[in-house]
Amino acid sequence: MRKLALFILCIFLVGCTSKVYTDNFDKGKIELENGNYSEAIKFFEIAEQEKNTKEIDELISIAKILNDSLIAKKEGKFEASNYNAEKIIDYKIKEEVNKKIIESTKKQAREIVKQTDVESAQKEELEANISKGKVLLEQQKFDEAYTIFNALVTQEGDYPSYKLFKDLFVQATNLAKETVDKKEAYIVEQQNKAEEEKKKKAEEEKQRKIAEENAKKEAQKQAQNAKVSKEQAKQLVIQKLQLPNNPNLFVEYEYDNEHGDYVFHVYEVVIDDPKTKEGHTATWGWYGVDPKNKYVYDAFN
Repeated sequence: MRKLALFILCIFLVGCTSKVYTDNFDKGKIELENGNYSEAIKFFEIAEQEKNTKEIDELISIAKILNDSLIAKKEGKFEASNYNAEKIIDYKIKEEVNKKIIESTKKQAREIVKQTDVESAQKEELEANISKGKVLLEQQKFDEAYTIFNALVTQEGDYPSYKLFKDLFVQATNLAKETVDKKEAYIVEQQNKAEEEKKKKAEEEKQRKIAEENAKKEAQKQAQNAKVSKEQAKQLVIQKLQLPNNPNLFVEYEYDNEHGDYVFHVYEVVIDDPKTKEGHTATWGWYGVDPKNKYVYDAFN
């Protein structure tokens, strides 16, 4: 009787173990076919704890490779993602019982490669546009830079929602704001520079006029203080006396008097004998000229 009870208990335990294994194995395959690789791994590992088989070992390996591929893809590690996906594409099936589900995973792997190539190109395009915008921003081409950054921000919905792409769009958003801020600061800076330049030019013009006026005054002062030459003084005497144009009439410089004035002798040569042209001189007067103020006066009165 005891032996019979023990036999029945063993049969019961074996049946329970098989059910746990089968249920989790089947759930794992469903998750694997649906592309939920981390969930598939969990179910497969529970089943493996109940019963270790070659079939489940193979599927755990497949699920882990695909899970690594998917994680790498979401992290932007596209080469690593494709490397793992291509492992599945090229995988040679070991357990015939797994053939159908592994063929399904090969299709998933090919789709991962296809998506990865597209997303890799999208990432490169985003990074290229961000770099182009940065160059324009450095060149202070604010409107062109903003157009690029703003266009990227508005296209966010067309890209995957991975952290990688979110970070790129956050960067584009921040750069768009930075561009606006720098443009405003640049405008203020240019206005300040223009105002400073205006003030500088006004001050320079003021100083130029002052210097010009001072130079004019100095020239006038020097002109007033400058002594006239003896020849100029002679002309002043002629003008003062309104002397006629007479070849026999002479104005000659004689000396400087005690005041430093020029003294001129004005005389006429009178011809007494036209044949011999002999004659005498007739003095018209002696005239002084102040060389500073050009004043002409009778030197002996």
